[in-house]
Amino acid sequence: MMGLPATLRFWKRLIRPCGYMGVSDCFWFTHAPTEEYRESLSKIHPGMVHEEVGVEMIKAAVYSVLGAMRLPDKACWYRYYIPLSQRLEMLKNRYPDDRKNRLSSHRSKRSAESSAVIPANMDMLSS
Repeated sequence: MMGLPATLRFWKRLIRPCGYMGVSDCFWFTHAPTEEYRESLSKIHPGMVHEEVGVEMIKAAVYSVLGAMRLPDKACWYRYYIPLSQRLEMLKNRYPDDRKNRLSSHRSKRSAESSAVIPANMDMLSS
């Protein structure tokens, strides 16, 4: 991953004058996440910052923030975690004796039933 500041610099040269771009990234919504949570997320998103810091990074890259929105918690639950949980239950029932080998084989033949990950935040920007 490039990280937000490098990504903003990269895209700056590709946007037309007075053009727009949308950015989706994960931000902390608390100033004091637990150490366990911070450590866990640092493995998949080491540059994760608080949303206020993200807005400052965007402004420092000479973009104007036109708006921002948070996806509601239920968006992740209903569109990702619940379908994932249901899918795992189905696979456990289908392969009760040999989960490890058959699940890895199944992963290589992914079907259209896979769920999409919902972004945590979407900022509308202009250059």
